[in-house]
Amino acid sequence: MSKNSKRGLSCAALLVWMSVIYWFSAQNGEQSGNLSEGLLSWILSWFHISIHTELGSILHTVLRKLAHFSEYLILAVLIANVCAQWGMKGRKMVWIAVCASALYAGLDEWHQSFVGGRTPKLMDVGIDSLGAFCGALLYVGFDRIWRHKRRK
Repeated sequence: MSKNSKRGLSCAALLVWMSVIYWFSAQNGEQSGNLSEGLLSWILSWFHISIHTELGSILHTVLRKLAHFSEYLILAVLIANVCAQWGMKGRKMVWIAVCASALYAGLDEWHQSFVGGRTPKLMDVGIDSLGAFCGALLYVGFDRIWRHKRRK
């Protein structure tokens, strides 16, 4: 695959993922709650636990925060991959991936302020940013391992 093809594919994957995040944020409070509640109910049914218990409520909050973390972990991996296609690596790549992801997280929360039943939360930006930091570090770590193995 040519360098330009890799760059284009990397950028396309990033834009698709940013659109997925935007789509999730554009759901009103009821739609968003129903989506996560439905998924959690299905998971908890394996363990014969109802979502309508105190434990179910706690797990619902945990699931929603893990979704934030995961969305932005993936976003940072994709941003780091775009950076790598243009020859960046190491700390600079991590810095760009984390900062760009944190900026998008802030814009995402601001966007939610215009969506019915949604409330922007600074804590969510923090969780998103932590996920982005972990994603960027994972990318750099796996990239170093992969490059090391290729040299052997």
